[in-house]
Order: sequence, then C-alpha cells, then structure tokens
Amino acid sequence: MNTIAFNNDLKGLSRPQLRFAMASPIVDLDMLDAATDRFIADSAYLDDRPAAPLRFNADANLTQIINREERQVDKEVLRTELDSRIKDIPGARKTVTIEADIGTAAGGDLSLQVKGTLGEVRPLRDYLEPQIRASSERVVQIVLEFAFENGLKIDSDEPDRLIERLTKFGSGAAYVEATAEI
Repeated sequence: MNTIAFNNDLKGLSRPQLRFAMASPIVDLDMLDAATDRFIADSAYLDDRPAAPLRFNADANLTQIINREERQVDKEVLRTELDSRIKDIPGARKTVTIEADIGTAAGGDLSLQVKGTLGEVRPLRDYLEPQIRASSERVVQIVLEFAFENGLKIDSDEPDRLIERLTKFGSGAAYVEATAEI
C-alpha cells in the first residue's frame, strides 16, 4: 500500500489493484475485502480523504485517533462520575439549563428550553440523548450553574480546583465561565 513514487497522486493503490496483487487460489477475496474495510476503519495513518487510494500518511489522522478513544469511553460510567462530582460540590445551588434545536431523522423539528434542578432535568436529558444522537441536525447547549450560598473565594485556588474537578476527565468540549457578584 506504500510506494516510493514521487508524485503524491501515484502513491498507493485502489481496491481492485489490491485484490489483483493478493489474488491466488487460496485467498478468499471476501475476507480480503472485510480485512481492508476493517483496516480502513481502524488505521490512524491511512489517507481517508474521499476517493483517495489506499496509502499511508506520514502524520496520524487525529480525527481517527479521537474517535477511537471516544469509542473506548463508557458513557454511563462517565455520566455517573460527573453526576457524583457535581453533587459533591458543597454549598452550591445547582441549576441546569438545556436549550436544544433538533432536526429529527423523520424530518420534524424539536425546539425546547428547560431550566431546573439536576433532579428535574435528568429524566428529560435521558429522553433527549438518543433523540440527539439520531438527529439529522442539532444545536444543543447545556449550562450548569453553581450559586454558592456563602460565596466562592476567588482570591484562592478554589475556582481552579472546581474547574479541574469538573473537566479533568471525559471527552468532548467543556467551556467554563465564571462570574462573581460583589
């Protein structure tokens, strides 16, 4: 699958060329096709651009590596751990706001905005998650708000410890914004 050709367009080979190169009476071509599909799905160094021949890149495909790591995360364990960390934050009133615009797979639209406590929002979150994953288009914003009854000492390391506690594990993006009232 790798060549020493100088021109990038000449490097690599097509599926028919691979089948021809591997052809012999003892090679099962269906198995070869299945192995090629799996190799394409799992290789972090394969050129995965549309219509690109089978060839390796010098640099890793970061999207492929991230997707592989995300598949290894148990979402239920992650959710349980995050819920536990949120509950364990002392002296804070926790409020969740969910704003979602979802294009359903059948062509419908769902728009909603809900604000409530963790307990009030959890059943809605559990219902929405499969809808979001199956949607054709989606914009979802989830805001978790902490209001500290006795305040949070901003001149100490408490804000940094709070941010680290909530963002040091998992995948995806987390944006942390802090505001203080004096």
